[in-house]
Amino acid sequence: MKPTFSIIIFILIGILNAFGQSNPAINYYDQKKYNEALQEWNNLLATGAKGEELYYNIGNAHYRLQHYPEAILFYNKALKWNPNCVDCKQNLMLAQKAAGIESFELPQFILSKFYYSILLSLQPMSWLIIGIVLACIPLFVFLFRKESMLMTRYKPVYYLIALLSLIYLVIAWQRDQIKQNADEVVLMKASGLHLSPDTSSESKQELIPGQVLKIKDHLSGWIKVQTKEFDLGWVEESKVKVVRL
Repeated sequence: MKPTFSIIIFILIGILNAFGQSNPAINYYDQKKYNEALQEWNNLLATGAKGEELYYNIGNAHYRLQHYPEAILFYNKALKWNPNCVDCKQNLMLAQKAAGIESFELPQFILSKFYYSILLSLQPMSWLIIGIVLACIPLFVFLFRKESMLMTRYKPVYYLIALLSLIYLVIAWQRDQIKQNADEVVLMKASGLHLSPDTSSESKQELIPGQVLKIKDHLSGWIKVQTKEFDLGWVEESKVKVVRL
């Protein structure tokens, strides 16, 4: 029995080592080789890879390297994928603080806050599946049991299920729109908030790298943005990166 047991242990150790070596980026990160880890994750990005964990890890690597605007960008990307990521929110606040940016959030109307907490609780595909499953219930009864007592006795229930199905499908669409929306940029280099799309125009204020700005308009190499304090102005497109998946 002892040799057999030893062989099993040896195989298990081999499997665990294989899994441990399967992600060199994590190994580099654990060894505090943040540039190497970042290179590995950027290689994944180049293949078209996306996701909350990937963006979060890249944000962490940039944060460790004190690349705070880049860290803020990728934490925001991770939160666009999953707005309920607690670690992403906490690390974003740390990156903003390190960059000298005060976090600022407008108070939300309680019903709107409640609705969005439900809306953002699941991914679009999850809402879509729920909606389709609910839609199949009255459809099945109508197609295969329309002569039975079930159809007449529980008709109001089937109407309610059909209505709920439609609501869930609309929620799935809206959740996907929020996920895919690219209406924000992160300032990567210090810039003035210009009154017009011209480097010689007056600057209303100086913006700090890492600030998240709302896109309002585009014009030949310039983007009209709105700050968290609702100030409007223009910044050069080359100085910002869009928060998109």
